[in-house]
Amino acid sequence: MQSWHNTKHGTRLHFCDSTTLKKVREIWKTYNLSVLKGAVRESALGRFQAALERAKEVRKLFVGSGNENYSGARSAAPLGRSALKEVAAFHGQFWDHGSMDPQGERINKATLPNPTFVTDASTLHYGTDPLLCFHLATVYAPLPQNSPFGLKKEKRASPLLQLVETAKAEFRSWAQALRNYPSESFVARFFAGDAIAFSYALQQKKLHGRKTQRAPGIYRDPHHFEPLILDGEDYEYSGEAPLTFSVIDTSDLISRLGALNVLVAAAPLLDDEDGSASLFTEWLVKREESYPAYIKDLLSGHFPTICTLMGLFPVDSNPPQNVQAVMEQVHIKLTWKRMVPGQVSMPAVTIGRIRIEEKACARILHGVYVTMFPNEERRKWSGVLLQAVTKDPPIHYHRAGFVLFLRYIRTRVDVNWREMIEILLKLIETRSNLLTGMDFIEELFVYLRVFDVYSADVFLRPIDRPDSLFTTAGLRAWRNTPPVLCVTLRIPRSKLGILTKRKPLEIGTPILECRLQASSERKGPMWEKTFSALQVSFGSIVTSGERNSDSLKVHVIEDSLAWSGTASLIVSFWAPTSMLLLKPEKGVIILRLRNSPETMYRLEKSPGSSLNLYETTLGDEANVFITRKQPNQPDSVWLDQVPFGKSIESEPIDKASQNVVIANIDNHHPRIKNLVGRADILSNDIKMALANGEKVDTIQWSACILVVEIGSAGLHFPIEFPVPVLQAGSTTRIARKSSYIEIEALPARVTESNCLLDFIYPTFMGDKVPIVWNLPHLNLDSLPIIDVSQNLHLNRWLNEHVSGMFSHREREIRYRANQSGSMPDGRVSFKDSLQLMFMYFAGLRGTRIRFFGLTHPMTGEEQILFLVSSMRLDLANHTVVLDAAVLPLAREVRPQMHAFLDKYWSTSFCGISVDGPEMQIWRKTFPAMIERCRTWDHRPECEYVRDKCISMNIDPTESMLCSCGNDRLPKNFITDISE
Repeated sequence: MQSWHNTKHGTRLHFCDSTTLKKVREIWKTYNLSVLKGAVRESALGRFQAALERAKEVRKLFVGSGNENYSGARSAAPLGRSALKEVAAFHGQFWDHGSMDPQGERINKATLPNPTFVTDASTLHYGTDPLLCFHLATVYAPLPQNSPFGLKKEKRASPLLQLVETAKAEFRSWAQALRNYPSESFVARFFAGDAIAFSYALQQKKLHGRKTQRAPGIYRDPHHFEPLILDGEDYEYSGEAPLTFSVIDTSDLISRLGALNVLVAAAPLLDDEDGSASLFTEWLVKREESYPAYIKDLLSGHFPTICTLMGLFPVDSNPPQNVQAVMEQVHIKLTWKRMVPGQVSMPAVTIGRIRIEEKACARILHGVYVTMFPNEERRKWSGVLLQAVTKDPPIHYHRAGFVLFLRYIRTRVDVNWREMIEILLKLIETRSNLLTGMDFIEELFVYLRVFDVYSADVFLRPIDRPDSLFTTAGLRAWRNTPPVLCVTLRIPRSKLGILTKRKPLEIGTPILECRLQASSERKGPMWEKTFSALQVSFGSIVTSGERNSDSLKVHVIEDSLAWSGTASLIVSFWAPTSMLLLKPEKGVIILRLRNSPETMYRLEKSPGSSLNLYETTLGDEANVFITRKQPNQPDSVWLDQVPFGKSIESEPIDKASQNVVIANIDNHHPRIKNLVGRADILSNDIKMALANGEKVDTIQWSACILVVEIGSAGLHFPIEFPVPVLQAGSTTRIARKSSYIEIEALPARVTESNCLLDFIYPTFMGDKVPIVWNLPHLNLDSLPIIDVSQNLHLNRWLNEHVSGMFSHREREIRYRANQSGSMPDGRVSFKDSLQLMFMYFAGLRGTRIRFFGLTHPMTGEEQILFLVSSMRLDLANHTVVLDAAVLPLAREVRPQMHAFLDKYWSTSFCGISVDGPEMQIWRKTFPAMIERCRTWDHRPECEYVRDKCISMNIDPTESMLCSCGNDRLPKNFITDISE
């Protein structure tokens, strides 16, 4: 690896571990087909053809024989509908010919296969499309003749050619930008393996530092026995690879791996010191018809409650209510943050631990447990019908994943942990409506022990039996047996006929599980328990050390041909020693397929049919191996939980009070009903004021902070909550003698509340510069300008796109307001005004207008002016933006503007009447809107820096912005107006 990093490209392209470099080199080797000769070349071409046929067969299953895949339309958003025909045609051509050449000239001359399709054991994903990673809206949007985003005339022969040429042009610009970037300032690091395992490996590096090279006891992925060790020099003691991140983009992994698995692994890697650090998740597979339906069980429980317990804040300022899908694909994106922004002079708050009653916490977690395993519910087994199978959710979780979730939650809640877990386990054993739930109870106990979350009495110490129970052979000869052991099972290839004799597409991805059960010869109660957290691969086994002792080790030599080879299948899992000792020689171990409606349907089995693949006894020393450690692992599993941020209760703000948040749970549903913020007073002045009977008031300082004001002497302190709450309707309890104050508040539904208007696009002060919390930054000068003179072209898509900002609820509010003649709420009015500005500037409501004013509804007096320069495509966010200057008309500048307004009033000015709530939204969102796209620096005398806060001044006669951006308009910002 060192030799690679010393090369020209190795200074910028680093590898996290040696295995990744090895895998990449294997791919590079497939590029040398042009130099191969004779039989070697023919063999390589044969492998290519086999891989191509395999990929096409899979693609036919998912895409269909019509060869139409419309996924590329996302790349052309917000004009995706216009691109449907071309993206489908390009996708088919690419899969037919392996080329991006739409004119066929290069296809006819090609003599070598596209190396993208040259794979040996793996299969190219059926959705592979070179256009997916580019921004293609400029092909369909009306651009000015001189736009740098336009194409030369000869390259505009057809829309399909334009798509390809646009992608190539963007790629060239990216490549040139990378060449121009200082090499010492840019490093890309690569890892090939399981994303969840990689996240846990980074967690251990973050927790234990770079000094330790000890393997964390995890594998590279679930289908290989290679330990994951970050042995790249960037992760050594003097390495510079980051272990925390400001941005973590997980693409659509939550739809493949499960949201809880992804968030529990990745969220601890967010940078604690970066108030705007974000984790992105996406969902692309259409399974529901509405956004609320997707959110409902995304976290396997009541969404707001689980978010609160996890200390994660989902940012989605305007969730769509109706999911729009193209060819069974949707695009739902969520942004998750760990910091709740303070406001004004209050600092940003790291969400701390929440105090919760043990039974209530257990009820919530029990609800998560049941929801994580929907395939095991009794109602799923009413019949094995195709309709039921297609709606059956994919299996994302096993008991090890649930335990890792519990371990994460332990860092977030303040409870008597052992008492809570025991209540939870009792609920799981007695109230879980899971048909096969108790089959996995031993696996649950095992992982509670392995990950140090809870130990039942049987797991608290090594099993040390009296000498009279020892034998000279078998498992019982093992002294001081650890409470948990690893079982490794070798399954001869001949026993896998039910899988190997069928085409892979006929069986899909089989879910395997191992079962331990009593021998049929056993006298007394029979028992059987199932284990689903398996490590699986093909290969052979080599052992060292003495059987039935700590010294026995298993080494798996993997077969790279996997399903295409002849090697045995190797499976390993953790099991409780107490179960293995029940009948160590005659106890039965079985490898089987998961019993589910989908499995029964695919294998054409009737309910009750056997799905066993292989069965033997624990005494089968040729095929069963029981060890202290997992195969190939130098150490046992030692995944430690990364501490989650800082506890707000451990750091009293200004020493005035010590705060804690208490969650009260609904009696009928496992969800948070309200939150109680308790402040134990530390300040002697406040204690005395309370004792003297001074008046106590609470005010809503920001979405997540309520401020307690005491008396008239200016005594006050904040109480922070982990989620937005409402001061209206809250209850304040004052203990004047005991010196504490409690505020019981309801969690706010931010998108439906006319209060908390400053929480739409909040901005708070960082280190000398404002931080925009939930708006992406833009470089307006680099965005394509839209030619708004082409009204007919704009009318086809712009109105529909801009109208998409309204949710279903907001559309109903607008309709009722129009019917009754009343004003809609502030948020709806705010969006109405935005839509009106877009439509008038585009000329879709008559004469094109570029001057807008927000006016008082009674006096008609302008309070804020907009001068719109252009409408631009925001390619990265698949939308449009107005590039505009804003002028708050403070009292001293209004007389100077009258002559200007009079000049343009009748020809190109539009006054928008706004009421009080809407004006508050405008004034409170302006700082974020400006900060996201400014090209100037804040001055040392900046008002934000001076006041250490972002002004939330709602006085219409005063400015709500700092003065740093005054007169900072770009050159030629607006050219068609006189001075």
